[in-house]
Amino acid sequence: MDNGVYWRVANGSPIFLAVYVDDLVIAAIAENTKLVVSELAHKFKLQDLGSVDLLLGMEITYIPGQAMWISQRGYIEKILKRFQMDQCRAVATPQALG
Repeated sequence: MDNGVYWRVANGSPIFLAVYVDDLVIAAIAENTKLVVSELAHKFKLQDLGSVDLLLGMEITYIPGQAMWISQRGYIEKILKRFQMDQCRAVATPQALG
């Protein structure tokens, strides 16, 4: 695992903590998220920003208990524009699927 990613198990469920400079993201069930925030708040000044929508340029969409999507659409559009390819179109290839 990356040095900026930590984990532990509490109440029978995993908790993942990703740290980047002075930001951190907690991935856990609600009960464990509250536990971690409470523990960290005793040692550090925290600002809980709630659910993450944008992290390091990645757009994150989360439907609790169902799905999670991570996209770099904004970054891709920026790069396409930089290289003047923002008006390009996808072209089908003869390669068979699968």
